[in-house]
Amino acid sequence: MTITEARPDEPAAPPPTSSHAALVAVIAVVVMLVAALVFVLIGAGARSDASSDHDRADALAARQATLVHQQARVDRQRVALRKLTDAVPSKVGALEAALTDVVAAQNRFIDVVNQASSLYANGDHAGAASALQGDGATTIGQLSERNQKVQQALQQAQAALDALKAAK
Repeated sequence: MTITEARPDEPAAPPPTSSHAALVAVIAVVVMLVAALVFVLIGAGARSDASSDHDRADALAARQATLVHQQARVDRQRVALRKLTDAVPSKVGALEAALTDVVAAQNRFIDVVNQASSLYANGDHAGAASALQGDGATTIGQLSERNQKVQQALQQAQAALDALKAAK
């Protein structure tokens, strides 16, 4: 076999095209594989992020449900406490009214005693006795009735205060 030397005046032969095309194809396949690997990694990361976001959303939803239940319980307690606090002034007002009635009954009794005393001082012993037996007995009955109402109002006011204290 003889080797011939190339002459400078002759053009160089073009390289074979099939090996060039194969090299381009191999490079393209490698680039596509690298791109596919990058997309797989991005997708896995996104799926992981989505899973973490979903877990956080579930935890927040559970926390929100717990807070809603706590708020409902607090609202019920607030309403019950409001009823208790509203009951105290009402009961104390009833006690005040009952005490005012007792004072009025005492004043009527004092008026009857003063009238009977005046009759007695003027020598009308029968009139004094009659005033004490009639009007005096009536006002004593009213005074006793008013005293019982004061006792009931006092017990109700005390019960309202005790219920409010127990509601701590």
